[in-house]
Amino acid sequence: DIYYGPNSSQNTKMQLDKDDFGDIYIGGYRVTDEDCKAHLLDLSGYEFVGNYDDAILDQYDTEGGLYQLPGLLVIRVMAYNKDLFREKGWKMPESHEELVALCRQIREEAPEITPIAFATVAPGYAFTTVTTLSQADMSDMLEFKLREDAYMDGSGSISEIFQSGMDMTQELIDAGAYDVELDSDEWDSGAMRRMVDGEAAMCAVWGSQDALREIMETTSRDIGLFPFYGRDASEKLLGTGVTANIGLSKSLKEKGNEKKLENAIRVMEFLTTEEGLGIMRNSSAEIMPLKNAVNDGTNSLYREVWEENISGMRAPMLYGGYEDILVPVAERILEAMRTGGSLDGILDMADEIHKKTLEKPDSIALAMVEKRFT
Repeated sequence: DIYYGPNSSQNTKMQLDKDDFGDIYIGGYRVTDEDCKAHLLDLSGYEFVGNYDDAILDQYDTEGGLYQLPGLLVIRVMAYNKDLFREKGWKMPESHEELVALCRQIREEAPEITPIAFATVAPGYAFTTVTTLSQADMSDMLEFKLREDAYMDGSGSISEIFQSGMDMTQELIDAGAYDVELDSDEWDSGAMRRMVDGEAAMCAVWGSQDALREIMETTSRDIGLFPFYGRDASEKLLGTGVTANIGLSKSLKEKGNEKKLENAIRVMEFLTTEEGLGIMRNSSAEIMPLKNAVNDGTNSLYREVWEENISGMRAPMLYGGYEDILVPVAERILEAMRTGGSLDGILDMADEIHKKTLEKPDSIALAMVEKRFT
């Protein structure tokens, strides 16, 4: 069942709500913990789960259960123009403090160069900036998950999750890291191209990893990658984007479905091997999240930064569960990036929006109309 409309996440959510997605769920939509428990089968007792890197499985823990497994991953990183850095005598940052200082240095020494190119056609990337830096700043991902759960059910504030990332983003804004107006019409590949051409020193790579892979393989420029950092220089994070989440329908446990469950498990056993994931591979920008995977089909620069950070944290892009606040929060962050303004009050606004969502969970209003539609 293929949906070609503009809102695939909401379509998938509706299919899950109605248990109308078949026996095996394979989709980009990261199913929320609540929907996992309601509609998917707990996979935690099956042997094939042990094929995965433990750091990846930690991301999928749902109150001790495991309802989804990842397909191939792409990584979110910072890319930088190594030729430009050598020419200007700039040093690759190895902490958040060094990144902020480098942005100030670039503004002072080469004001015509944007420190960090940043695709802003999609406002969600501004939200992702704050969430990724927050994840990098919290070394205990279990604690992060507990705080997130408390916010989701209304017992905690979003500031307990994202205040550190908001503060770190403010420091980058104050250092002049962004030229939002120059990137206002750019998607990821446009921002990457500005970095490659030397108009920008660095580029936040949130999406279109395959476009960057193609650029790195075809340009004469020397491009490097580095992870995101928390305030503690020893804490670094590779953000992960999952090309597909894989799960099984809870209905397979019902009486009469024994053979269907047996066959579905055989499919899962195959999809959790290098051979099986290899069939799902679309490009050499993708990485297999399996233990001891060779990843010889992955671009060498992506593979190197993945392997160098093997003991570091990896965290997913946070969109699922934040749909009610994502756009208004992102727009306020972008405005601060554009004007050099303050991010104060944004998280309080997010708490208010989420409170209203919880009061009317089935109705996130986009607009209010007086006339009745028939």
